[in-house]
Amino acid sequence: GQFVKPFALMIRLAANMTAGHVILAVLMSFLTASLSTVVAIMVWPAAAFGFFAITVFEIAIAFIQAYIFTALSAVFVGQSLSHDH
Repeated sequence: GQFVKPFALMIRLAANMTAGHVILAVLMSFLTASLSTVVAIMVWPAAAFGFFAITVFEIAIAFIQAYIFTALSAVFVGQSLSHDH
């Protein structure tokens, strides 16, 4: 239990960060792929705004994830160091 909880936190944090980057990469590839069509001229501003909005959302989620990771790490370290009276 002492090694499983920090390892699970590490995997969870890494997966969440990777998922955000993958979503941004996919959206950016959609945006660049649509640039080759004539319709993209009308759609590009909305797509660029959506990409910017998702980037801001991912940054906010990164701060929330870091806060949760720090809080849970502190709780788990506190539990492993607690002394029963």
